[in-house]
Amino acid sequence: NAVSNWLIDFKWAWTFSLLHGGLWGLVSFPVFATLCVGFTAAAAGIALLAPAACGSGIPVIKAVLNGIRVPGALSARALMVKFVGITLVVASGLPAGREGPMVQIGAGVAALVLQVHNRVLGWSCWHGSNLAQARLLDEDAHKRDYVSMGAAAGVAAAFNAPIGGVLFALEEVSTHWTQRLTWQAFFAAIIAAVTMNYLVSGRRNGIIEDDALVVFGAYDLATGSAFQVKELPVFAALGACGGLLGALFNALNARLNRWRQRAHSDRGILVALAGGSRARAKVMEAAALALLCATLNFFLPLLFGCSDAATIMDGGGAAEGQAQAAAGGGAAGA
Repeated sequence: NAVSNWLIDFKWAWTFSLLHGGLWGLVSFPVFATLCVGFTAAAAGIALLAPAACGSGIPVIKAVLNGIRVPGALSARALMVKFVGITLVVASGLPAGREGPMVQIGAGVAALVLQVHNRVLGWSCWHGSNLAQARLLDEDAHKRDYVSMGAAAGVAAAFNAPIGGVLFALEEVSTHWTQRLTWQAFFAAIIAAVTMNYLVSGRRNGIIEDDALVVFGAYDLATGSAFQVKELPVFAALGACGGLLGALFNALNARLNRWRQRAHSDRGILVALAGGSRARAKVMEAAALALLCATLNFFLPLLFGCSDAATIMDGGGAAEGQAQAAAGGGAAGA
C-alpha cells in the first residue's frame, strides 16, 4: 500500500505540475501515459520471471490445496514477483486490486515459514536431537494446513476481516478442513488484520491511532442518513440490477477469455503482431490496456469536470445553514 500510493501520488503530482505549467501542459498526457504504460510493462516483464505469480493467485492456491502440483507457486521468487508486480499494477491505474494477490502472498509466506521451520529443526535432527525430530512438520498435510492458514491471513489483511478470511479459506480454497485448523486459521487471520491495521495507521504520521485495531465504519444517524421503509424496494431493485449486470459481465468475460486464448495461440493475431513471441504478446497486451485506461483516466475528468468531494458532501449542510441564516435575518428585520 505504501509503495503503490507513493507511486500514484508521484504520477499525479507530476501530471498536475505539467498541466499548470503553461506550454508544458501539452506534454502532460504523454508523460502520464508513459508512466502508466511503463509501470504495467515493468510488471508484465517481471511476471515472466515467475509464471506461477501471474493472475490473481486464487486459482493457483485452489489447485495447490486440491493436490495439483504447480511448480514455483509458493516459492520465494513467486512471492517477490507477486509483491512487486501488484504494486506496479495498482500504481499504473489498471482496474486491478490487491485482494486476490494477497491470498497467494499469504499462502507463500506461510509455506516459507514452514520451510524455514523444517530446515532449522532438520539441522538439529542432524545433530541427534530427538525432540527436534518429533517436531518436524514435513508431511503434505502440514504444508496443506499452513497454506490454508496463509490464505486466510491474506484475505484478513486485505479486507480487515478475520472471520471472512477463515470462511474464505474454508469455503473457497480448501478441500480438507479440521476443527483444529479452524482455530489456527482464525488466530493467523487475527494477527494479520491487527498487524495490517497498526502498520497502515502508523504509516502516515508515525503515530498508531487508538482505534486502529477495530474499525467498524462511521455512521451518523443524527444527520438524516437513516433509511426509510419506502426505500427498501429501491434497494431490492438495485440488488437485482446488480445481479443481472454481474451475470452479463461474467458472460462477456468468458467470451473475452476464449478470444484471448485464440489470440495468444501460435497462430493468433496478438502473437503475429508481436513477431511470433507469446511472451512479447502478453507484455504488449498489458501495455495497450494500460494506455487505454490512462487515456480514460486523463480525459474523462477534463470532459465532464471535477468537483471537490468535501464540497458535495457538505453542500446540503451548507445550504441548510444559509437558509436558516436567511430566515433568521428576515425575522430580525421584521
